[in-house]
Amino acid sequence: MEKHRKASPSRGPGPAVSLAKVSSAVTGLDEILTGGFPEGRMTLISGGPVTGKTVLALEFLYRSAVAGAPGILLLFEERAAAVRRNALSLGWDLGPLEEAGKLFLLEAKIDRNAVLSGDFSITPLLAIIQGQAKAMGARRIVIDAVDVLLRVYDDARRE
Repeated sequence: MEKHRKASPSRGPGPAVSLAKVSSAVTGLDEILTGGFPEGRMTLISGGPVTGKTVLALEFLYRSAVAGAPGILLLFEERAAAVRRNALSLGWDLGPLEEAGKLFLLEAKIDRNAVLSGDFSITPLLAIIQGQAKAMGARRIVIDAVDVLLRVYDDARRE
């Protein structure tokens, strides 16, 4: 007969801790996420090319802005005009939200042919985002294609 030990409170999983959530505003996603994205925290959405990361992020920002929660979309690969056209193809007109200060598209595209030298810092970019977020009252900020930014840091030529 095998003797079973009681699990101590410091071992193993305990009861789930409830986190405040922010609705994704995407049909069905909040159910999967048990209420939405964790509020006040960063969420990384990862996937290969054309897996829907940008569309998911844009839908989150669009629907949030329509509901009165402003947001910022920082773009490292696509032009803002292309994002606006793509959104229109889904029935989302970003123009009125941008004009009302509920949505801000910020292009931070890094030219692939640019010669990078010296130390790279995102501090100025973060200052721009922080200033814009404060002006709009935005608490939803999406960085689209963060891998582009990380490539600048990982570039072996920049040692």
